[in-house]
Amino acid sequence: MRTRTGTWLTEAYWCHADGQGDPGTPAHPPPTCLLPTAGRAMDWMRACVRNAAGGLDHHPFMAVWRWLNDQDGLDTALARLRDGAGYSFSVDTGFDHRTWSVHPVLLLPLLDDDRSDSS
Repeated sequence: MRTRTGTWLTEAYWCHADGQGDPGTPAHPPPTCLLPTAGRAMDWMRACVRNAAGGLDHHPFMAVWRWLNDQDGLDTALARLRDGAGYSFSVDTGFDHRTWSVHPVLLLPLLDDDRSDSS
C-alpha cells in the first residue's frame, strides 16, 4: 500500500457485496475485504459478479455479461477510484437485488514504523 505524501495515512480500497447469496461457499470471494490497489479491488468485484452470474435468469445474466465485457467501463471505474470516488455495480435478479461496491479509504497506522529507541 502506498502512503499519501506527507502523511501517515495509507490509501486502500474497501470492497463490499450485498445480496451475494451464501458467502460461506468456497466459490464466493469474501463479501467484504480491504485491498491495496484499485486494480485489485476491481478484480475482486469482477470475480464476485462472475461467480454470481451462473445462477441468474436470462435478463440479469445478460446485464452482468455486458458489464464484464465493457473494457471502457472498467477503465472509467479504475480512473474514478484512483481519483477518490467510489464505484458500484448492481443487478436486479427478479428475487433480490445484488450490489458490489468499492470505496477508496485512508487507513490510520496502528504502530509507528519508526521503532528506534531514543533512550
